[in-house]
Amino acid sequence: MTHTRLVILWAFIISFGVFVASQFIAAPIAKVLINDFGIDFNTRQSVFKIVMLVISIIIMLLLNNGSLKDFGFTKPKTINYFRLVWLTIVVNVLSVLISSIVFLGVLNYFFPQDGLNYMVSEKNILTTIVTIWLLSSLSETVLTRGLFQSFLRNLKYIKFFKLSLPVILTGLYFGLLHITVFFAGKSIWFTFQLFFITSCTGIVAAYYREKSDSIFPAFLVHVLANVVGSVPLFLEM
Repeated sequence: MTHTRLVILWAFIISFGVFVASQFIAAPIAKVLINDFGIDFNTRQSVFKIVMLVISIIIMLLLNNGSLKDFGFTKPKTINYFRLVWLTIVVNVLSVLISSIVFLGVLNYFFPQDGLNYMVSEKNILTTIVTIWLLSSLSETVLTRGLFQSFLRNLKYIKFFKLSLPVILTGLYFGLLHITVFFAGKSIWFTFQLFFITSCTGIVAAYYREKSDSIFPAFLVHVLANVVGSVPLFLEM
């Protein structure tokens, strides 16, 4: 049990350290690009995700003698991609509906909180496709299902409701990374909703990372979830 806790702690420290360090490194770079060069392409988030991707890969290479194979950069084992698609869509839609009723409906009605209960829509479709569907999906997949989950791979024998401990923890860790929206002016209930939705998506992605022994199906899950999540925002345009 002590060894298990140490492995989990080590995985969290390294991956969360990458997340925090990337924010500090990206902030001044984004500031220069915006103020000095006038680049406005969801610049802050884009630079942050690129830096996070680069640092994650560097850490992996340093930890594994220049190889990314043990971190899921391999050809995936055979899986049912049709099932992956419909399961991702169903889980995403259900998690949105359930969390909307519970957090933004019931709890927000009885215990209203300050802050926004929605995401601000991106007005440029191309920006959404490049920065959210592709760049965010790629960088977050590499950090969570590549770096974090790979540290936990020897704990697959621990099961809860037929899901391995690495799958569950990676899903929850992915959800935790999204609670930073609270510090960007979102309400506590919206923050809980986003945590619930992203944790559900994260578990599906982590499940396929483990099942296929590759991060590429997990990346597909992430992209699909972001596409489904963008539909309401596109309808507002």
